Amino acid sequence: QAVQRRFIVVNDEPSSIADAYGTIKVLSRECELDEIYLVPNRVESQAVGENLYRRLNDVCRRFIGKSVGYVHTVTADSHMLEAVRAYKSVLEFAPGGNAARDFRQLAAATEALALARMRARETELTVLRAHLKALNNSSSEGIVFIEGSHVIKCLSLRSNKWAGTLSRQSNFMSRFSKTWILFMTNFNFDAF
Repeated sequence: QAVQRRFIVVNDEPSSIADAYGTIKVLSRECELDEIYLVPNRVESQAVGENLYRRLNDVCRRFIGKSVGYVHTVTADSHMLEAVRAYKSVLEFAPGGNAARDFRQLAAATEALALARMRARETELTVLRAHLKALNNSSSEGIVFIEGSHVIKCLSLRSNKWAGTLSRQSNFMSRFSKTWILFMTNFNFDAF
């Protein structure tokens, strides 16, 4: 897993749609990756791109059992071919063109995804910090069970119910093959 988010660029052509579906299937089933987003490319309008996304997402939900996200559409623009011939980016070649506008909006939407993930992580750490401190009377010693990048449960090392809770949690955890257990002693949340 080299990146947090995966962007599948797809044209509204049968071979491109089939390739995108196959890639999504492999990423989600065989590689067990999430945060897969579709970027319709070289389509007539934003509406056509959103329609392409809906069609492909419906197929993914029906046959793979997972949804893909939508970021933004890059519409067809004659400046793109001209920019390639001039060995320039479309942003440099035709900054006022449709494709340049769409790439700027795609970049902004991608940045918004990253900010939303960062805020969610900050919230998760705040909840985790409060839970451990409540269990330990202001200490942050404990064990945190994490599946992928999601905190499942945190348990106090000082709790009187530790053994029973650990036993039930271990049975729960055994269902997840890719679960990590982090041991923490006086964990510094600010450095995490």
